[in-house]
Amino acid sequence: MSRLIDADKLYDYISDVFTQFGYDVMSVKDALEAVEKAPTVNAVEFPCKVGDTVYEPRCDRGFIQEYIVIAIHFSKCSTLYGWELKDGKGIYSNTNGFSEDAIGKTVFLTREEAEQALRERENNG
Repeated sequence: MSRLIDADKLYDYISDVFTQFGYDVMSVKDALEAVEKAPTVNAVEFPCKVGDTVYEPRCDRGFIQEYIVIAIHFSKCSTLYGWELKDGKGIYSNTNGFSEDAIGKTVFLTREEAEQALRERENNG
């Protein structure tokens, strides 16, 4: 399903936003140039994005569980990532998942890191 966008309304919105940052947007070309030149303000870079796969070593079962990130909830206190099982056998609500401080401890961004953590935990077990 496609969504039609009213070009004039979009231009007006873009124009209003850039005017707030001190740019005088006169055309779509000017708007695009302003986007390229505009400074990044309060940018937050997340370690993963929606659609990424993350890996959880499951020592109790001896394997790596794969999840797909389905949501990112950001607040001043923490960043929470909602996830669902990659094989689709179970879906968790957006409030379940992991917090950013779990990355590199209980949840890993690469399978290799998760496998290494699983080996270490099994050896220390």
